[in-house]
Amino acid sequence: MNKPGNLFKVSAMASLFITLFLSACNKTDPEKIFLNEQLTSEAIGELAPAMMKNLHEKVDSEGYAGAVTFCNIFSPKHGKQKNQEILEKFKSTYGVEEFSIRRISLKNRNPKAVGDNATTDILQNWEDQLTENAGTPVDLKTKTYYSNGYYTTLKPIRIPGKFCQGCHGSIEERDPMAYEKIRQLYPDDKAIDYNVGDLRGAFVVKIKYAK
Repeated sequence: MNKPGNLFKVSAMASLFITLFLSACNKTDPEKIFLNEQLTSEAIGELAPAMMKNLHEKVDSEGYAGAVTFCNIFSPKHGKQKNQEILEKFKSTYGVEEFSIRRISLKNRNPKAVGDNATTDILQNWEDQLTENAGTPVDLKTKTYYSNGYYTTLKPIRIPGKFCQGCHGSIEERDPMAYEKIRQLYPDDKAIDYNVGDLRGAFVVKIKYAK
């Protein structure tokens, strides 16, 4: 008899297969997949370093509690600004008509940071890989699919080190004042109890190219 956990894994794998199968049937252009993954890396390179630099500086100057309010205000503004800047750059260079970059998670803090069925299935597949290979290094692969005129690329985000545990770790690791603020800002927060190396979520880049 199948255990509930096994049935869930089978369901997630089946959904992921359907997503990738539909992508294959949707006249996917291999060159566009390659380009989309290149542009995803380029976009993350423009977005993430500034976020981490500012976060480290805020923790150094005001502690984790000060960084929580900063993140709540800075991240959305920075993300919106970078979305527009990257779109303008990609329009002129790569013939991009529409562009967006965002972050999603199975254990989200921001209620907006959730994926649709296709992206959630990919996250779950990555999570299953880590669970099934616990104690063994796992290289989670970037995933790209095509649907309804858009190429969507997911690049995994993993907990890189102890620095993140002040807001995302176990109760013993979390900064109490910081987490009190987090609970005020995000009453339904799920983004805790991570270990270093765990899957935090994914960057999702969605692009529509000019025909």
